[in-house]
Amino acid sequence: MNKLPITVLYVEDEHIILQSVKDILEGRVRKLFLATNGKEALELFKEHMPDVIITDIKMPGIDGLDLLRAVKKIKPDTKLVILTAFGKKNYLMDAITIGVDKFILKPVEEKSYLNELKDLAQTIKLEKQLKLEEERRIKAQEELEEANKRLSRLARTDPLTGLSNRRDIYDKLDYEIKRFERNDKPFSIAIGDIDEFKSINDNYGHDAGDFILFSIAHHMRAILRKQDIVGRWGGEEFIFIFPETNIEGAQIVAEKVRKAVENKIMIYKEFKISLTITIGVATYDQMQTITECIKKADTALYNGKQKGKNCVVTYSQS
Repeated sequence: MNKLPITVLYVEDEHIILQSVKDILEGRVRKLFLATNGKEALELFKEHMPDVIITDIKMPGIDGLDLLRAVKKIKPDTKLVILTAFGKKNYLMDAITIGVDKFILKPVEEKSYLNELKDLAQTIKLEKQLKLEEERRIKAQEELEEANKRLSRLARTDPLTGLSNRRDIYDKLDYEIKRFERNDKPFSIAIGDIDEFKSINDNYGHDAGDFILFSIAHHMRAILRKQDIVGRWGGEEFIFIFPETNIEGAQIVAEKVRKAVENKIMIYKEFKISLTITIGVATYDQMQTITECIKKADTALYNGKQKGKNCVVTYSQS
């Protein structure tokens, strides 16, 4: 018989039986530990964490059932075997309640004893395989969920600036419309366009233009209020959502953005690049669709460009 790939702790207070079982198991299992009482067995178990524990029920001090209860609390998947000639019903019921896997009656018969251990070894092997498969399944599921999250983020993110793209902005606008319908508090939209952006591409190259868009996007996001949202609307245009903010409040926040852009010096290679931005602002109400509100902000932006750029214009001022 090949050596069984399990570690076994055998507990027996009768030395003749202990030696008999030792003779049977030694060399037949990967590792064998022997104890003559419950206290010694518990110490050995804590130190070596064997796969299987075989114990008598009746022992001085810590009896077999108390030992198995303690073992189950430490390592619940340990296989429990009772080797006994003591067959009172109440002890057997207690053993079943604890979760004993096998009962072996004394006197020990070598062939059946080894067959029982062989069955346990096979059970342990299958349980380990199942556990491994479950861990792999959980890991694969977690990786799939994370991949889906990444795909979702990518689908909603502008690849150059890392800001929300149009799809994500429309979802956020839909949320703000629903919130407006609940609490009747207005929200505002602004569209900003970097002034003379074409000249940056012409003078410094498209890589410089991309650098400017990335840098200004993060600069604007950093100075906005926590609840505000900025996204890339297209080209050098950005869209802002100011939740629960009327036209006056939105104009104040937009002016803060305009000044921050005006005061920011962009360093690209050896070049220092100054920028300005023109922003158009409109407020949403139930008398219009969100598309109409965006168009109003765009109209205000156009009027700001006509007035000389580097300014904030509300639709009501247009």
